[in-house]
Amino acid sequence: MLAESLPVRINALDADGPTDLTAAMPARPDVVAYPMAASAEQMHALHAALSHWEHTLGIVPNTTEILPVCETALGVVDVRAIASGSSRIRAALPWGRRPGRRLVRRTPVRRSGVRPRAPALRPRMPRRGYRAD
Repeated sequence: MLAESLPVRINALDADGPTDLTAAMPARPDVVAYPMAASAEQMHALHAALSHWEHTLGIVPNTTEILPVCETALGVVDVRAIASGSSRIRAALPWGRRPGRRLVRRTPVRRSGVRPRAPALRPRMPRRGYRAD
């Protein structure tokens, strides 16, 4: 049987994050997702806030994990520094909303001013009768 886990997403600590933690921590979440992660300092601050709440609520120290969601270019470039910002981080999620989408999708314009048809994003399935050896 799979173990149940309770992930929560909070806002940045310099916005509504403290209010979100006040509401979420009594439920004893397993993972706190931090969107728009851009620096290791943010992870240090979240680590300290989680330590405070774990102590206050009697939760075993360092059991709540942090999942930084690196949705900005700065966050993706510094993902290793962000991941080393806390011992609670086991993974980081780059491009939180649409990880399969391309960053920039441009189609060249022909001299006639008409754009050619854009390539499909999904791979084409083989036709019937095709056999892979």
